Parts: sequence; C-alpha cells; structure tokens
Amino acid sequence: MKRVIFVLLAVLLCLAGCSSERHNEKAINETLELFYKYINKRDFKSLTTICSPSMKKNLEIMETFGDDMVIYHSWKTKSINIRGNKAVAEVVVIDTFGNKTTCEWNLVKVGGAWLMDVFNMSAADEVVDEDNMKKDTI
Repeated sequence: MKRVIFVLLAVLLCLAGCSSERHNEKAINETLELFYKYINKRDFKSLTTICSPSMKKNLEIMETFGDDMVIYHSWKTKSINIRGNKAVAEVVVIDTFGNKTTCEWNLVKVGGAWLMDVFNMSAADEVVDEDNMKKDTI
C-alpha cells in the first residue's frame, strides 16, 4: 500500500512539474510576442512594462534610433530553457529587409511575470534575396 501511494505521489509531482513548465513557456512566449509587437510600434512606454530594470536602460538607447529601427516581419521561438526564475529563449526573426537573425533572449521571472532581461543577437544569418523572398516565413 505504501508503494502505491509513493508511486501516485511521484506521478502527481511529475505531472505538476510538466504543467508548470508549459505554463512558464506560454508566459515567456507571450512576453516575446509583446516585445516584438511593441518594438514594431515604437511603443517604448509599453515596453517598459515587460522589461527588467537592466533592460530598461537598453530601451533608452533603442528609443534614440526612432524610425531608423528595423521592423520585424516575423519571429518564431526555437527553444526555451528554464532554470528556476531565469530562462533563455532562442528566437529567429526576419525583418522587413529579409534579414534572418537569431536572437538569444534572457528573461527573468519577477513577481510571477516573465520580463525581458538581456539579449545577444548574432549577425544576420541569412539575407533573403528577391528570388526567395516568398519563402520568408519561419
């Protein structure tokens, strides 16, 4: 009987952990979605609501670019690695010029919300030319 209870508890804990991870991944994807939406609209006031204090300093610099900032045509999360209250998300973005770039975002969970923290952006991985511009979806 003790074994049955132990096995049931183990299964319940495993299910709870999986559910929590899915919930966190969904919340991270929502934060990323908002980030690109706000960046494309140049809505820096709204961006501050989804960014950590250290990222807010970067936003001040980004805001100085104004309309010269690139607009993102599409983006897709390739992977999310969660460790406690920190996460790393790898996102592939395509801008309106057809440049395909991989970004690695660090996020931090503060007060139950996932916030954008720091990013590493590679150089453009691939430049889409006119011949394959129709294939620019990720």
